[in-house]
Amino acid sequence: MRYYQSIYYIANSLLGKWIAQTNNSGSIKEKDNRSTEDAELIRLRKSKQQLKMENYKFQEAPIITKLKQSKTNLN
Repeated sequence: MRYYQSIYYIANSLLGKWIAQTNNSGSIKEKDNRSTEDAELIRLRKSKQQLKMENYKFQEAPIITKLKQSKTNLN
């Protein structure tokens, strides 16, 4: 382990984290090592952001429609 730390300048804590993750889930990817609660929280945050964007579009739609109507009335 020290051999790789010296060659790649990897901190002992980081290498230990990677080894523990590999032993637990077989992967060092963050996504594969999340708890179910963390994954659910991320999913809910993404859903909330999507709903915010959709809500904003619905709020802006009447304004855009009015602007288009006023342009056609002027012509």
